Amino acid sequence: MPGGSRDSAVEIAKTVYGVNPPLGTWYEWVGYVVNGKDVGDMGSSDFIGFTPREWVEVAEPEVLRYIYIFHEPTKRLTFSLDSVYQYVDIYDRAERLYYGVDKPSPKEEDYLDLIIKSYEYAQLRRPLPKEMPFQLPYLHAVALIQTLPQSLSEDELMERVIKRLKETKILTKELDNLSRERIKSRLIKARNWVSRYAPETYRIRVLEEMPETIKASLTDMQKSKLRILLQELEKVDVWSEDNIKEAMKRSPGRIRM
Repeated sequence: MPGGSRDSAVEIAKTVYGVNPPLGTWYEWVGYVVNGKDVGDMGSSDFIGFTPREWVEVAEPEVLRYIYIFHEPTKRLTFSLDSVYQYVDIYDRAERLYYGVDKPSPKEEDYLDLIIKSYEYAQLRRPLPKEMPFQLPYLHAVALIQTLPQSLSEDELMERVIKRLKETKILTKELDNLSRERIKSRLIKARNWVSRYAPETYRIRVLEEMPETIKASLTDMQKSKLRILLQELEKVDVWSEDNIKEAMKRSPGRIRM
């Protein structure tokens, strides 16, 4: 924009420092979305957007760097702290492609080099590990952090999470220090996201007992089926998704509440 910060910087470079400014490139604005509504382009004058501190409290800085680097600068980009998990998923996918853990889709094949280079340029830690550290999906961290006691210390939380990941076969080998650090960081960021920005869809409340209003509305048939389901679940040694599904299959009929 004429008279804007770019023009001022060019003038200062030439007249004050006596150097030629870097080559300019045009770009689109970055929009800000709150609760699904586009509230306008980010800007410092009236401050529309979020601060770097707000971002790093809910997601890794590398995620934001990757999205900026990979995105075509001439197309408008929007960000929403409500949807942080979506950006993290995009970044995690790029990481798996970089390390060859995932195979690219036919569409990704066309710009695989761009994905890999963007991921590499987004990194703050150097040198990059030779093998991909353990990757805890963001929404999995969101679920874990809400289903464990809030009174746990960070060390206790880590041990409980690692135990669950092993029981569900998501984690099948011993963790290195970097992997443990990444898990801990993602759990903390997920907890911050849940408490500040997460839509109700992603908020979990664990009930220790069934509310009396629900108990009173159950038929004898439903109560009987719930007792059978409980008996089948008590037989499960390892609480994995497959084992829980099998226990539910062994219970006769569906329980309609």
